[in-house]
Amino acid sequence: MSSSGFAEQPHVKAFFDGAAEGVEELSEEISRRTFAELYDEIDAAARRRPGVTFAAAALAGFALFRFLKASKMRPVPRSRAVLPIEVFPTPDL
Repeated sequence: MSSSGFAEQPHVKAFFDGAAEGVEELSEEISRRTFAELYDEIDAAARRRPGVTFAAAALAGFALFRFLKASKMRPVPRSRAVLPIEVFPTPDL
């Protein structure tokens, strides 16, 4: 990850550099652990903070619902549908 675009803004550059280092450390930590170790840690955290766990699950469920709802095709309302020209009445001249 590069922060060279923020050379004139040292605080922003430092923030993004720190965030990139944190993500790299997290990915290294995850790659060193087994699935069972990760599961045990998540389970322990969920038992320590059940309210936060419930809120996170509710938020994830809501986001998934909105994503699935937005991805299916919706019918075009009749007021905005393009109608063929033959539908409109033409005056007799």
